[in-house]
Amino acid sequence: EAEHADGFSIKWPNDIYWKDKKICGILIENNLIGSKIETGSVAKVFSCPENELTHYFVSSSIHIQVPIEYKEKLTNAPCAGKHILLMVKISGQFELHTILSDIRETYKTENSIVCMQMDYINGLKIGAMLVELRGETGDEQLVVEFLKNNNIEVEIAGYV
Repeated sequence: EAEHADGFSIKWPNDIYWKDKKICGILIENNLIGSKIETGSVAKVFSCPENELTHYFVSSSIHIQVPIEYKEKLTNAPCAGKHILLMVKISGQFELHTILSDIRETYKTENSIVCMQMDYINGLKIGAMLVELRGETGDEQLVVEFLKNNNIEVEIAGYV
């Protein structure tokens, strides 16, 4: 359908009319300039994304939320009687049970997996888990540093 402006109209896909007479055709060329975002094996790209866009893409495929029971008591700041709740990203780089065992033994903290999502891509584990740590506040912070120092992506989801 034509759209009119002062007697001119464009009729899809490329004809220009003045009143009822075709006066010309138009050609619109759109060049998209793209580049590779990241290269490597599927395992490397998904377990260690280097580019921010790749990281966002991989993270967006993991949908894990704090359960309602935890949301109701979740705070952003530590306070007496609350334990740290961590969001830990899982990749094929480490064995989950080994890391949790190391944390328990080294930092004398109890940890429990609140919820977890894990998928396999070309045999590589990727996903995320929410872990509640029960220990002294200083020890909990040391656990966060331990995970980061071992190239495990971790963020504090809050305190419960």
